[in-house]
Amino acid sequence: MSDSIFQNMVRFVFSSDCQTIVVPDEMYQLVSKNKKKIIPYIALTDTDLPSCELVVVHKGAMHRLGFQALAAVSFQFRPVYADEVYVCYERRSLIVPGLPGAGDTESSAFLQHVPPVRDYMRTESFVRKQNRSVRSAVLISAYGVGNIGDDLVSFAAKKMLEDVGVGEVKLVGPSVSYDAICAADLIAVGGGGLFYDSDIVNCANYLYPIQEATRQGKPSVVLGVGVQGIKTEIGKRVYSQHLASASFLSVRDPRDKLDLTSFDEKLERTFAGADMAFYMADELRRVGQPFATEKPLALFSISSVLESRLAKQGYELKAVSQQIIATLKEQGYDVLLILHSEDDRILFEWLAENERLSLVESAYYGLSATARLYASAGIVITSRFHALILGVIFGKAVVSVYSDTGKTGKLISSYLRSIEAHCQALESFDLNTLTEKLRKAGPPDLAEVAHCVAMTQMMRAELASILDGA
Repeated sequence: MSDSIFQNMVRFVFSSDCQTIVVPDEMYQLVSKNKKKIIPYIALTDTDLPSCELVVVHKGAMHRLGFQALAAVSFQFRPVYADEVYVCYERRSLIVPGLPGAGDTESSAFLQHVPPVRDYMRTESFVRKQNRSVRSAVLISAYGVGNIGDDLVSFAAKKMLEDVGVGEVKLVGPSVSYDAICAADLIAVGGGGLFYDSDIVNCANYLYPIQEATRQGKPSVVLGVGVQGIKTEIGKRVYSQHLASASFLSVRDPRDKLDLTSFDEKLERTFAGADMAFYMADELRRVGQPFATEKPLALFSISSVLESRLAKQGYELKAVSQQIIATLKEQGYDVLLILHSEDDRILFEWLAENERLSLVESAYYGLSATARLYASAGIVITSRFHALILGVIFGKAVVSVYSDTGKTGKLISSYLRSIEAHCQALESFDLNTLTEKLRKAGPPDLAEVAHCVAMTQMMRAELASILDGA
């Protein structure tokens, strides 16, 4: 789709006199600040349609609207504009005869772009297949986007599904096709910090599969996800609306469950487990045999995400990073820069050049090699969530720079109290204190780590029970 077609449609929405408008999810952020009531596809319900005046149909995303909504629109609305990508339908009762694009629509040139909508509606299967046992699943997650932690929890979710008897599990990343959902017996979402509403497209990526599973009468499950901020009214609405239909709903921390139940008491049924990475602890330890090193290794993965937070307290991220590295070198460590996410590449390449350090791209080497690296480490200094988890799984000293209210803060307060004294909260950040913690850091309480592993095993048992009754 060209930018000009998209921008033309945005201008069309802005110029419309209609007050209640349905738009594709990716258009919502641009037009939602208008005074009009804007409803993204993922938030649309059957009860909304009677009050809608204009519906923008994206021909490449008609599966997101669903056949039910498309039928209602086709029979109660009339096309008033169309191009190669979009068809705009206005409620028939609002169309004034004699106006351009109203009573004369049948002779309008744009109508050549409308038939694909009708053609798509004819593809709906009239006869539903009989229910069968869960033999295949499609797993939607942040797999394959350049973050080794997201890959780890995706493989963990895949393993959990296989362990409860699902024969074939297909990893599809954050965007799943309609055909893939149709082909699967079970729709799964997770793990990782997938639930937040700062971007409605993200909401749609992980809620649409649950919505479509409900439309097709299939079970859907949510495995050990993290809740990273659901604060807007529309965010609360769409998560409440679609999570209610999930057959099994689990999160990675008790505080994540509290975040969900704070806006919908019906989500009390949510199982509060631990991060999916802990489910892979035995596999990681089996593969992760330590290798001999000339000096003890310090694995550095401070994220560039901290830059703005540190700046508010008068610190510059590069200078903080250099001080950490200098402290580690003073203690005799060989420091390796571990790139967990592409987000940190610019910072890490700068540090590699200026500090003459080796840069290890963990996603490039894969999980097995990364596990061996963490098994061989003496200390882990990080602000990356899954770097911390890999460190404690291997019983290493971990110093984390974290936010009390973020996902690492949740993990430490809920499950890993033994490392709290070794870590540095951003809310009270002090560089001298941090360097002192680096000198005194010790290993976690292994009983706490074992408890996290046990929580994921309990999650698996709950999932098995749900699927046995599906």
